Amino acid sequence: MNSFNYFRPLLSKVQGVPSKNQRLLIWVGFQVRQAGLTYKQQIECMEKASHQLQDDQQAQDGFKSDFKAYLNSIKPDKITCFLREVSDFPLFLFIYTTLINVVYNQVLIPVSQQEPIMQTVLIGWSLCLQTIVVYLIYKGLLTYMATDPKRSTLGFWLILMVCFGFYLGSIYISNHVEGTWFSCPLWLWVLLTMAWAVFSVIWMRKKEESI
Repeated sequence: MNSFNYFRPLLSKVQGVPSKNQRLLIWVGFQVRQAGLTYKQQIECMEKASHQLQDDQQAQDGFKSDFKAYLNSIKPDKITCFLREVSDFPLFLFIYTTLINVVYNQVLIPVSQQEPIMQTVLIGWSLCLQTIVVYLIYKGLLTYMATDPKRSTLGFWLILMVCFGFYLGSIYISNHVEGTWFSCPLWLWVLLTMAWAVFSVIWMRKKEESI
């Protein structure tokens, strides 16, 4: 699940669907977000589905099969789907790896303890492994949350606990992995990752508007 797709308003763009078909509408939103479509195409799909779901007599199985067939007919190729799926990685890299991981550990903690700041970022297996594993956990959690699970159930909290356990495990394992590929000045690392994140967001918005 792409971060931009998850946090963009989608279900609120459609109205008039009977309460009986609300869960079906949530299913439609999940399928649309996973299809690798542009935001404009997602809204068009939601409007098409909401128009059909305004009928109380709409058969669930028939609707799902018809909608999946329609979605498959407008899906982009697999490479485009993959690129759109990982288009949020630069933003994740800057927020998690740079700000939460590097800046917090190498700047904020030393400053709070009145110690010298670590001005070099070591790029190697440890940082790479933790970034990739946490990114996959984050994507999986977004995918699960996009299904609108019931928060009052035990299963919901168990899944969150499992994700948190994997997160802690990834930190533990990455801290015991050795191997440095190269080093980078802290200021340069922050500047590069921030520039990549900003560029990716701007590029994606322009590409969406051009379609």
